[in-house]
Amino acid sequence: MSIHQRFFAGFVLALAGGALVGVLATAELGDAGVPAAAGVLGVLLAAGIGAAHHLAGRISAPLRELEESMHRVAEGDFMAAAPAPTRDAEIASLTSSFTQMRDRLKDTMISLELAVENLHDKQEQLVEVEKLASLGRVAAGVAHEINNPLAVINEKAGLLQDFLGVSGEFKHRERFGALLEGITDSVKRCRAITHRLLGFARRMEVTVEPVELNEEVRRVREYLESDRAAKGVRLELVLADGLPTAHTDRIEFEQVLVNIVKNGIDAVPAGGEITVATRAKNQRWLQIAITDNGPGIPPEQIKRLFEPFFTTKEKGKGTGLGLFVSRGIMKKLGGRILVESAPGRGTTFTLELPVRYVAQEIAGA
Repeated sequence: MSIHQRFFAGFVLALAGGALVGVLATAELGDAGVPAAAGVLGVLLAAGIGAAHHLAGRISAPLRELEESMHRVAEGDFMAAAPAPTRDAEIASLTSSFTQMRDRLKDTMISLELAVENLHDKQEQLVEVEKLASLGRVAAGVAHEINNPLAVINEKAGLLQDFLGVSGEFKHRERFGALLEGITDSVKRCRAITHRLLGFARRMEVTVEPVELNEEVRRVREYLESDRAAKGVRLELVLADGLPTAHTDRIEFEQVLVNIVKNGIDAVPAGGEITVATRAKNQRWLQIAITDNGPGIPPEQIKRLFEPFFTTKEKGKGTGLGLFVSRGIMKKLGGRILVESAPGRGTTFTLELPVRYVAQEIAGA
């Protein structure tokens, strides 16, 4: 019986008592009728007071428990229990509403804590990005400064080789010629390094040049030889013969290829394997497939791989920008990046590059 029903029953009982007293008082019972009516009225009043006191106790006790639980929730204690179950519909409804409010507040607080933690992570990532951008600007400046003395060294070495060519025989001639060749080879290597430093600073304009895909793959393998050897990773090349020459931005494409292969080296366990295969999809498109035998990527993470600041690496080991930037570069070059992976089955990234760079393809990519 609800609280309203109990009040209604008490009200009916009081009316019935009053009516009975009136009947007894007005009945022709003589002088004995009045004391009888008074006794009945007293009994009814006592019963009414007792019922009201019992009902008040049943209402106030769970309300006090509910008030105490609400104070605990307000102080941050989301383990505060709701009052014990009761047969009163109104109290039960209040208890249910309190439980829902407590659980929703708990979920909201957890969401807020996660949002604040995520915000702190993003701030740290932005600081790292700014550091990388500053490092890129410094590297570009250093590369430019180094190129000037390299040009002088190369010019002087070439001049000495010319003198050697018109000079007659003299002692240590062969040794002298070998040393000059070593100087010119070292200059070329330094130029290649500074060229890569300049290339990794993203350019807004594409510089189109002939690119031999297999040659680029071999060059990238040389770049990452120290990373591969340090982890004991086996890097196998499966290069197709007779591939058409691509016409694209070599430095930009090289940056993407380095990033994808380096990610594979980071993903596989020590002693793992990576295969880089080249092939012609058709007369218009070339493909490079980078396959590793790492742990694979869950489906829910594959959907976010190319989002900025998303990374599957341990905290502090990745900025979450590599794949995001790589996809932007491939789109700029008129190509695209495809990914296939499953937990426990490794991962394959496929780079599709057009044989000829066409500006219109970028807009429609």
